[in-house]
Amino acid sequence: MSNLNSMPAPATASSSCVPPGFRLHRLEVRNWGTFHEHIHILDAGGRTALLIGENGSGKSTLVDALLTLLVPRAKRNYNLSAGGAKKKERDEKTYVLGAYGSQSETEESRAQTKFLRRTGGQPSILLACFVNAATCEAVSLAQILWLQE
Repeated sequence: MSNLNSMPAPATASSSCVPPGFRLHRLEVRNWGTFHEHIHILDAGGRTALLIGENGSGKSTLVDALLTLLVPRAKRNYNLSAGGAKKKERDEKTYVLGAYGSQSETEESRAQTKFLRRTGGQPSILLACFVNAATCEAVSLAQILWLQE
């Protein structure tokens, strides 16, 4: 039996209790995967966020954008959030070029990946802002990625 009197009081809106550590406040992507031509923003505001949506709506693409900003290239394994993905199913190149499907000319021919962008075209831009409310510190991470011919 637990002693309810020894439990800490729940935090209220007026309490000065803030969660420790750096938390994602904002993620911006442009020309990353199928997020094409415009700046697409995930505004988490430092709160816990749940990404929901139809299959193919970009949930894993946003997680992989964060992975690109936070994890060294040699250690990245994209599309892990989809569960059990093959190691090379997606890579930096497919995100920069905007791979979105495949098509074959005939039944016998091998399927060719279709892309929204071309090599040497507009760069992919990733930007994330993390804030530590307890220390009033902020850190922004950004990458500009492109492929040359």
